[in-house]
Amino acid sequence: MVLRKEIRGRPAQGIIRDCRGRMVLAFATGLNIQTNVFAELFAIVKGLQMAREAGCTQLLIETDAKVVLQLIAKDTGAWHIQHLLTRLRILRRGITIVFSHVYREGNQPADYLANHACQLNTELVLTQAEGQLASLIRFDNLFPSFRF
Repeated sequence: MVLRKEIRGRPAQGIIRDCRGRMVLAFATGLNIQTNVFAELFAIVKGLQMAREAGCTQLLIETDAKVVLQLIAKDTGAWHIQHLLTRLRILRRGITIVFSHVYREGNQPADYLANHACQLNTELVLTQAEGQLASLIRFDNLFPSFRF
């Protein structure tokens, strides 16, 4: 299933996978003109909300934005992201979450979604991976990512 809504701006994206690395849901959405920090934090909040709705209770959340992980750990930030931190705090209740930093090379399926959403100027919600996204997820499950 694919849902699309017209958007413009910086993308926020994420992929929710099961314990075997198979995609459960994926999303990419535009945020008009926002900062990278806002986009990354928004993506984490949106992904957490979708994971809760899918019944997930144990999560590993990976991001390539170290500064966002620091903001989450401190639970404080600038006024324009404070509502996202509050929403994150509420969504975390009753769920076991481990946050982890990954380099962009280790996050290629999500990076693909961001680029794809920018080209289409649409909001995407996917329940099945197809084409290049499916290949990137399969590759990500089979091989470790390296950064030299």
